[in-house]
Amino acid sequence: MEGTKRRGKDAQKAIVKACKRYIETHLDEDITNDILAEKYDLPPRTLWRYFKNIGNYSVPEYIRLRKVHMAARWLRHGKSVKDARESSYFQSKTHFAEAFTEYYGISPWRFRKTRGMELMTEPRIMRRPEFHIVGYIFVGTELIDWEDSGAYYIIQDFPKVSPREWARIGGGADMIGTWMVKDDTHYYIFGPGVKEVRYVPKLLDTLYVPGGLFAVFPVEKPKDPEDSTVLCENVQVTWFYALKQWIPASEYEVDETRIPYEYYLDGENSVCVPVVPRNTHTKSGSDKPKTDKQVNKASCHP
Repeated sequence: MEGTKRRGKDAQKAIVKACKRYIETHLDEDITNDILAEKYDLPPRTLWRYFKNIGNYSVPEYIRLRKVHMAARWLRHGKSVKDARESSYFQSKTHFAEAFTEYYGISPWRFRKTRGMELMTEPRIMRRPEFHIVGYIFVGTELIDWEDSGAYYIIQDFPKVSPREWARIGGGADMIGTWMVKDDTHYYIFGPGVKEVRYVPKLLDTLYVPGGLFAVFPVEKPKDPEDSTVLCENVQVTWFYALKQWIPASEYEVDETRIPYEYYLDGENSVCVPVVPRNTHTKSGSDKPKTDKQVNKASCHP
């Protein structure tokens, strides 16, 4: 009985996930619950129930959320409120203002004035220990923009690593993601952090991450913990705030000799940027990060 319920829940998740993928590429269209239900051969009330059971949003609520997120991104980049509204496919000025204010708690005009900075949380400046990532490797793009490439693991299909092999890695519940360069190709690595490398499955690789001083920025939790699309957006927004807004105005600068990374642990996620006090020059030579398997760090430019 329990297995049947689990399979039913997994089937609902698969349908909702497929619907969200469709919504993401058709935000410029008039998508309704009925249209999606017909597309996936479901009664409209059934699809409505699936969305509420899985993600706490109805279909219209989820579409509105994604459009509001899109508008906020345009406003962060300096677009006018009018252009942001039109670029995020809101037809009604009133509907846009109401939806935006309901989600962010401030009007789009006020949001644009500070480009959303007042809604972000100040980072903690702290020392974090060195560690190694033992993780999956995904080929990325030639140019790394953390705002667009953060949480890159979310859109990837993971190779199969058996639970027995995974246990032999010796990592905890925390997962780390970062970009790196190997043989002039950009890669994203995602996996557990370990104090020392004891075992590496054939499908995985390793990266040494030096410790030191970091600005640690908390990532806002999605209302639905399983909503990977919103989590990805929140991670990318945090990178934008960290590198494009907070760092330039702070007393710190990015330490280019070390590696920035994303930290994931039971919903308490964060973006970790290596920093040094401004006008302090880091040493070269022995202070440069060591790497595993000839993997080099990816630079992190604000």
